[in-house]
Amino acid sequence: MRTTLDLPDPLFRTLKARAAMDGKTLKDLVFDFVQQGLTRTEPNTAMARTPFPVVLPATGQTCPLDSSLLTNAGIHALPDAQDDSTAFDAQAQKPDTLPLDASK
Repeated sequence: MRTTLDLPDPLFRTLKARAAMDGKTLKDLVFDFVQQGLTRTEPNTAMARTPFPVVLPATGQTCPLDSSLLTNAGIHALPDAQDDSTAFDAQAQKPDTLPLDASK
């Protein structure tokens, strides 16, 4: 079967030079590339959703985050909570929650 390919000039020149370096015709080189592309099995590139990270505050203690508490308000309150040692101490006793209000 014959077909027509519309290739940009720079790509055509690259293919033609590659065919000459490999000692192949342009037809054979394109055939090889198409065949390789169709037979290649690539691993599934879909990334699995990873769990939220474990936060390591300045105290060095781990503090897993509860994804249900990561709201805009909760994220906005994080800088205050990081500076408030009482908020972190309360969090350390409940590792599955994140203090949203540093005053508590």
